[in-house]
Amino acid sequence: MNQAMPRGFSKDARGFTLLEVIVVLVLLGILAVIAGMGIGRVLEGYIFARKNSEILQKGQIAATRIERELTNITQVTTGSETSLTYTLRRDGINYPGSLSRPGQGTNLLLGPDVLTDNVTTFSLSYKDTYNGVASSTWQGTSKIIEVAFTLSGAGGNPAAFIIVVTPRNI
Repeated sequence: MNQAMPRGFSKDARGFTLLEVIVVLVLLGILAVIAGMGIGRVLEGYIFARKNSEILQKGQIAATRIERELTNITQVTTGSETSLTYTLRRDGINYPGSLSRPGQGTNLLLGPDVLTDNVTTFSLSYKDTYNGVASSTWQGTSKIIEVAFTLSGAGGNPAAFIIVVTPRNI
């Protein structure tokens, strides 16, 4: 009973069985799922880091802008723990200005403009000297303004900023 072999095949030729092919496909599928989960985690970490980096950049820009604005103050009209109204001098002209966080909102305002958003805490304090006792209201003897605010980043991570300014024209 010799069966005729197709041309090009020898009797010793070996191939993969259906079971071997299925096992390889299952293993490749498992590896693909694990790799996909790893790539997903890396992508989540990248997005998390990027959002936090954006929040830090917003905070640094806001802190710099506040410092530059408050440095040029010539007179403080009112100063409380949550708002500051003042006059500043720019290019020889006096301008009204304010810094506040209205109500329990998330925006920090410099005048009528939104300086930054995602603000979770905001406070102002006033001192006569750097080592002096902080007051929650502006006094006639106050010379130093301390601004503290916290921004909420990705995953609720807080980014705190503190700016201490000595207005040069008061």
